[in-house]
Amino acid sequence: MSHSDGLASSEADRRRALYGANEIIEEAPGGWRILARDTAKDPMIWFLFAASVLFAMIGEWSEATILLLAIAPLIGMDLYLHRRTQASTAGLRSSIAESASVLRDGGVMTLAASALVPGDLVLVKTGQSFPADGVIIAGADMQADESTLTGE
Repeated sequence: MSHSDGLASSEADRRRALYGANEIIEEAPGGWRILARDTAKDPMIWFLFAASVLFAMIGEWSEATILLLAIAPLIGMDLYLHRRTQASTAGLRSSIAESASVLRDGGVMTLAASALVPGDLVLVKTGQSFPADGVIIAGADMQADESTLTGE
C-alpha cells in the first residue's frame, strides 16, 4: 500500500495496541497535598534552603533570612504555573476535534479522534480543528491558530 493510501486497518490496530488511544492524559485533581509535593521537588527551592542554612551556620543571619524569603516567590510561581497548566489542558480538550476524516485502506473514512494512530493521514479542511499532533505532508497557503497551546 502506498503512503498516499493511508494505513491499512490491520496496521492501525497494531499501532493502537502499541501506542494506546489518542487521548489527552489528565492528572486527577489532587488538591493541595499533591501540589505541595510537586513544589517540594523543585531543586531551586532546595538550593536556596541549603544556602540559607549555610549562611545561618556561619552567622550571616540577614543573608540567611533573605534567601529564605526568596523561596516564597518561587513557591508562588510554582502554584501559579500548575494552575495555569490545568486550565490550558482543559481548554485544549475543548478545542480539539472529536472526529477526523482519515485515509485508511485506500479510502476516506470518518473516525473518532481517539481512534487515530501515529502514521494516519488526516484530511483537514479550512476552518477545521486539528484532531491530533501530526506532520503536514501537503497543503497550500496554510495557517494555524496556535493560541490555545501558547496561551496568547
